[in-house]
Amino acid sequence: MVRHYAEAPSDAKRAEQIWLIFSSKASNRQTITYDSLARAMGYRASKGIARVLGKKLGHVAYYYKQNRIPPLTVIVVREDTGLPGKGYPGDASTVCSDQESVFRFKWFSVVPPTPKELAKAYPSAKVK
Repeated sequence: MVRHYAEAPSDAKRAEQIWLIFSSKASNRQTITYDSLARAMGYRASKGIARVLGKKLGHVAYYYKQNRIPPLTVIVVREDTGLPGKGYPGDASTVCSDQESVFRFKWFSVVPPTPKELAKAYPSAKVK
């Protein structure tokens, strides 16, 4: 039976969806805007969409930090600046080199994290 992400809208499940979208984009050396990400996930793009996506992106960010892999969320960017938004947990001065490390990483050679692994990464990182 086909399942859809909208049927299980937990932040961790949606983070898994983001991981898959980002892996594909990164493998093609592409960035993606917050609005385009929202539409790819089945949301309507809106002025506050970055805030809606924030916690879901946080799951991905904490996972890659804990597992010492490139900062995958660096490829989601604002349409007006082409740079990550205020919630990006990395260093603004290294965005270009961080994006290059993401583009060079072989994303399809690693098994994507499960929603359970993404959910576990989020609160454990917030406590530190």
